[in-house]
Amino acid sequence: MNNKLPSRKNTRLKNYDYSQVGCYFITICVQGRRKLLGNIINDQLSLSEYGLITKHEIENISTIRKECIIDKYVIMPNHLHITIQIERVGGTHFASKSVSNYGKRLKRCNYTADWLFPLATLFS
Repeated sequence: MNNKLPSRKNTRLKNYDYSQVGCYFITICVQGRRKLLGNIINDQLSLSEYGLITKHEIENISTIRKECIIDKYVIMPNHLHITIQIERVGGTHFASKSVSNYGKRLKRCNYTADWLFPLATLFS
């Protein structure tokens, strides 16, 4: 039996600067696609503790990164989708912060519950 996940295509545009001001759609999957963020019960998502931590981090990213606005997001049992908007703040362009930096920040989740499970290993 082959449990190997299919290889992913690189969906990034070649030579595109992902630190540019703009709106971006991000998908982040739980490592191994394990259903650790919650469960679907009666057609409703019931967030687990990891899901609640992830939700908290998504909703608070704009307090840490003033140039970053989360327009919409959805958390699923084994992945999440986010529409993130990067803006100029005070006329400054945050070229050192790319979309992947924000994704990495969410993946780390500040280790809020590191006594339970290192969240850095939660997402792939």
